[in-house]
Amino acid sequence: MFVWCPPFRLKFADAIEAYSESPTNAFFFTHYVVYVGQAGGGGGQGTLCARFKGDYARILEDSSPKELFSRVEARTRKEKLKRYLSLEPLEYWFMVVEDTDTLKDLERSLQQFLNPPAIVQNRPALYTAETRKAFE
Repeated sequence: MFVWCPPFRLKFADAIEAYSESPTNAFFFTHYVVYVGQAGGGGGQGTLCARFKGDYARILEDSSPKELFSRVEARTRKEKLKRYLSLEPLEYWFMVVEDTDTLKDLERSLQQFLNPPAIVQNRPALYTAETRKAFE
């Protein structure tokens, strides 16, 4: 997962009782998953290092934070990755899965649950809700 970790935190006015023992837990740190993908077994594309060097590093070479503010809608996988991987600070989170037969299902589940903006496939279907004015 590529995770954007902006350098700000929000402080709660009243710390939740469970967290009141440690003052640092009264803060909410923002983390936003922008991409979920797999590397390695289960039909993946080699090791994590190979996947990064072969796929993401090329995209990051010519990307700029200006991409995020482009008015042109990013439609393809490469366009979306180029846009969102330019965010800073960006962390790369990973986990080792022993049962490689479950990788595709795990990837799909994480993509549907987290709905990261840089993925093209497996996005949950969006629907248009009825809108109305508040307090009517």
